[in-house]
Amino acid sequence: MSKRKMVQNNLLKNSIAAYFAAIELHNKPNFSYHYETTTLLLMNVWELVLKAFIKKYIKSKNIFIKDGHMIFIDKAIDYTEEYINTLEPK
Repeated sequence: MSKRKMVQNNLLKNSIAAYFAAIELHNKPNFSYHYETTTLLLMNVWELVLKAFIKKYIKSKNIFIKDGHMIFIDKAIDYTEEYINTLEPK
């Protein structure tokens, strides 16, 4: 399996794990601050999914920046929006 495909699969697996963690946490009524934590986890889910999308479909963009870290969600949204706007309507 190529490195690109491995990174993409890991991003998707982590997003699924974060999604289920958010659901579990939301269903715990006695856990204080659970709405805020659920929101943060769901934001993380979207960030991971967008990065996986970029890795799979937008080969001209890189999700890693020079210092070895990944791009932030705002940059992932920009890349995805730019890509979707270039697609021809069906």
